[in-house]
Amino acid sequence: MYEEIAPRRNGAFRAVFLVIVLGFVLLSLPDWVAPYNTPFDLPYAVAVYELLLFVGMAVCVLRLVRRYSAEYKYTLVDATLTVKEKLGARETVVEQITVSGNSQLVPLAQAGEILEQCQIRPSKITYGVSDKNAAYVITFPPKNGKTALIFQPSAKFVEILQQIALDKRREM
Repeated sequence: MYEEIAPRRNGAFRAVFLVIVLGFVLLSLPDWVAPYNTPFDLPYAVAVYELLLFVGMAVCVLRLVRRYSAEYKYTLVDATLTVKEKLGARETVVEQITVSGNSQLVPLAQAGEILEQCQIRPSKITYGVSDKNAAYVITFPPKNGKTALIFQPSAKFVEILQQIALDKRREM
């Protein structure tokens, strides 16, 4: 069994700060356009606008916090790679794949053709990537429409995965 935790992304404070500043700017919008004939002159229009704006800001902040504060743990047991998302005390398995002889492990910079074959947006198959130059793509037999996984393993983890794939090819 081998386990490691992916490095966290940086920039959460800046992103949340920008969303909050943008929210306050948009909250003052009705006051800026009040002298003109606008939809904000209607009764309750400002209240509805502010409510929708607060809900939108809350959704944005929660998504940013989840994106930047989640840790990803990669666990390799025998030939099964498990990706877990850890948010606070809660740990959720987001992907579990079996490394086979057909699996390929390729650096993300060289994986253009593989990603085109997947026909899935890379954001849907990316877990714990903070540096795209250090990220890898691993392919596996189709499961739930996914055929690839983008993640950021250490050099030792890459060696172990390549060795397992090589052993599986010899068994075939």
